[in-house]
Amino acid sequence: MSAGAIDQCPGQVLPTVLAGAPGNQDKSTFCLRPETIIIHVKPQERVLVYDREGRLISMTREGCTYWRGLDNRVLHKAHVEVAGGPTRVRRLLPPEEAQRVLMEAYAALRWAARAWQQGRLFLLQGPGGEIDEIFTRTLSFNPARLSAEAARYHLVSRPVPILPPDQYRSLVPQATLCCS
Repeated sequence: MSAGAIDQCPGQVLPTVLAGAPGNQDKSTFCLRPETIIIHVKPQERVLVYDREGRLISMTREGCTYWRGLDNRVLHKAHVEVAGGPTRVRRLLPPEEAQRVLMEAYAALRWAARAWQQGRLFLLQGPGGEIDEIFTRTLSFNPARLSAEAARYHLVSRPVPILPPDQYRSLVPQATLCCS
């Protein structure tokens, strides 16, 4: 797998954007957007995206992107080199591997919270006064809490068979089950 390959998604802030910010080549970054929290952990070369409540949305590292759904499944996406040129790989991770990815993402978040307290995390965008509260809220999540939320999600939702690409992160309310 090539280290620089990142599955680029429209609307996603990419590591190169964060890392290339003026005066920010050596620091990890924190970007507070209206809908997401984005952290680029420089020493580990990770880009973590959380919703404003603190649930992991995605993690990018070593040319791979891991997308977490509300059902707590994790989709691994990467570009790999094969004889015919680069190809895209997508696979749902088995639960044990997904759990390891979630543990890694929240360990990186704990590292970022400590770095913020020590002044080693650069605020790239957003109001700085909210960051302590955001770290507290986000760190209240962990893989066990995400699993519990997924169980509640399955009580009220069933898989949606087809969504257009621009709607992949949409929440689709289901008025009925097993009814056309």
